[in-house]
Amino acid sequence: MDCLECAVSFPQYPEKCSRIILPGGIKGIVLAKCNTTDFTSITNLSEWQDKITAGTICSSAMRRIVGTNPEAEEAVAKLGSCDPDELLSLRHTLDILDHNSEDPTIGFKQDAFYNWLNDNYQKLSLGYITCDDRFYGFVNSFSVVAKRQIEGDNFAGKTFWHAVFKWDQRTHLVPTLIPGLGDLLENPA
Repeated sequence: MDCLECAVSFPQYPEKCSRIILPGGIKGIVLAKCNTTDFTSITNLSEWQDKITAGTICSSAMRRIVGTNPEAEEAVAKLGSCDPDELLSLRHTLDILDHNSEDPTIGFKQDAFYNWLNDNYQKLSLGYITCDDRFYGFVNSFSVVAKRQIEGDNFAGKTFWHAVFKWDQRTHLVPTLIPGLGDLLENPA
């Protein structure tokens, strides 16, 4: 073992582990244009409002979204006959079902949004927010496939958009708790 390998510091782990179970649920996605993720303080709601007003950040509707971020898939490789497999990357997935609807007599903005996203995702950064205002992001390189789905053969069925975002990253996104962000994204000034 090389001495440089021993120079690693352990990260701090909570001294007292509580029995709090964090809730699941993804409230919506957040998209930033041209990697405009340069916040002075990402927890400052005024900065978020300024970026929303400037049109450099937008979000999906924060209601009627069903989202999951399932366990990441491992990409491993055997780099030596006598060595264990080595983790190269994790393939992360964000799966969104958007059940929002709009009055069809005034247009189909949701269709335009997801079609635009399919064509322009390479120019965007991705984040997402959970039901308890934990923000995960930004991811600067991702892929997305968004498709409209119409289920059922009568009025008992549902029509919605299904978007699957994928990115490769060796680590997981670390959340930032931003109280009020979900409300701001849902109702910007």
